[in-house]
Amino acid sequence: GSGPFRIVVCAIASAPPGMCFFVFPYTDRTARQDLWANCVTLFTSQKFSLLSPRQKRWNYCFLMPEQNFDPTHRWFDLCYRSHIRINEAVSMCNELIDAYNEPHRHYHTMNHVYSCLNLLDGLPVTGETKDKLEFAIWFHDVIYDSASQTNEIESATLAFNWLEHSDVSYALEVKSMIELSADYVNAQLTNETEKFFHDLDLAILGSPKVTYQEYAIDIRKEYEHMSDSEFTAGRSSFLTKIIEKQKIFQTDAFHDLFEETARENIRNEIEQLTQK
Repeated sequence: GSGPFRIVVCAIASAPPGMCFFVFPYTDRTARQDLWANCVTLFTSQKFSLLSPRQKRWNYCFLMPEQNFDPTHRWFDLCYRSHIRINEAVSMCNELIDAYNEPHRHYHTMNHVYSCLNLLDGLPVTGETKDKLEFAIWFHDVIYDSASQTNEIESATLAFNWLEHSDVSYALEVKSMIELSADYVNAQLTNETEKFFHDLDLAILGSPKVTYQEYAIDIRKEYEHMSDSEFTAGRSSFLTKIIEKQKIFQTDAFHDLFEETARENIRNEIEQLTQK
């Protein structure tokens, strides 16, 4: 209707019967993206208890506890800014959650995505550059099998196809950033955005000692198909190549904050691996 107060009803084709719409009350003075943060207020606990496991992903997307809500809300805010339709944003949200919650994952989970997003907020990037980085963060590990050599290429392709279908103009740039993550030892980073993404993804290397040790344990769990000798050889080789680089982190911001700690963490892990 018209006037200062409106009700917008959005139909969602994938919603179960009786739950196929959202009511968005807002005034002309309210930024539209605020709607995305409050969109499923109609679901009662009685109705929700009747949903299938897959439909309960809606709870994860929209009705998460307050302390866990913001990062997934950011996905929808990002999709709004990129003019992506709500039903497509919800569908991809389901895919992302399903992927990052796969049982064989221990480090490459939604927590890794959240950590990267939190670090991104501290960087001097705004506007479209930040949106590119956010999409790259959300998609970069969506395909993950530690026994595969094509995870990054498959993730990049999935991201590109979805963003291109959604008419996101920088879909190819997001694809390129994710592809570069396949080989951080030899990757040729050509611009500041690629360098920021590189450093965000590797920031765990510069984390506090206890956090790094948990990361190392989680990586070993993801490679449980390998024997100890196979894992030790491969992991030591990777870490040695990283620490031999003149700079682990490619941006001044990350280098200043994390370089020294990262080198200490890596040296300690290599020492522990070689002692086994």
